[in-house]
Amino acid sequence: MSNPLSDDEVYERLHAAWLLFNNQEVQTPLGRDVLAIMLRQIETMQKAMIIVREDLKETPE
Repeated sequence: MSNPLSDDEVYERLHAAWLLFNNQEVQTPLGRDVLAIMLRQIETMQKAMIIVREDLKETPE
């Protein structure tokens, strides 16, 4: 059984995926559109993780 990823590991892997695919040339318009959507989604997920993490820090338990 594998170990669950920490929040930092999830964020780091999202960032690694973004770096891997950013500035890649794609042969077809469909491929370019899908890649652009994926990159925007990764950016959105990274921002959401930052916002939620900050909210959790500010929320008393």
